[in-house]
Amino acid sequence: ELAGDAQYSIGLTYFRQGRLDDYIQECLQTSEAHPGTRQSALALNGAAAILMEQNRHREAIAIQRTLLSDYSGYIDEQLVRFRLAQNMLDNNDTAMAVEQLKLLLENAPMGRFAADATLELAALAVIDGDLTTASDMYQEVIDNFPYHPRRLEAIRLAAEVMRKREIWDVAEAMWDRFLKEDSESLESYRAHLALAEILIAQNRFNDALSHVEKAA
Repeated sequence: ELAGDAQYSIGLTYFRQGRLDDYIQECLQTSEAHPGTRQSALALNGAAAILMEQNRHREAIAIQRTLLSDYSGYIDEQLVRFRLAQNMLDNNDTAMAVEQLKLLLENAPMGRFAADATLELAALAVIDGDLTTASDMYQEVIDNFPYHPRRLEAIRLAAEVMRKREIWDVAEAMWDRFLKEDSESLESYRAHLALAEILIAQNRFNDALSHVEKAA
């Protein structure tokens, strides 16, 4: 174990010096020399993080799969699985990403990455044209994660999907809810314009004009 610590320390020195390729190589060598150890888990985690930043998705995916299969006792499994899914999405491996996101939600339905995973799945549902599923998923985030930093984003996205579905009353209620929580940001101007569009579709022109003026 001391030998593993020493070798991993060499990798950290490369990292501090900005020698990222050398850092990755040293991390991989550490994992080969000391398989199944805490040091190897740390090294592989570090290598995967840098590979993600360098957009070397396939290499990062391979390492993250190894971490999940061989080092579950040493890693933050939720974090590694979510990063794996992100890598897969960036690598256009959508089906495999969906599998990982669903597995994350199955294992930790209220975990700290559950809202993010649900939002990713909802976005994919929108791309596939499954707006009903997307609406349900955005509502899950809104209902189940009231203090999540992306909750307001979920309200906005739910409103947009309801507008696409032409369910005007729900879309209007969602945008109103958004504005009650955020009336100052640039997104609030977008919300007023979206509300104007919804109201025009219902021939409520005076109400629509009020929102256009607020967005001006």
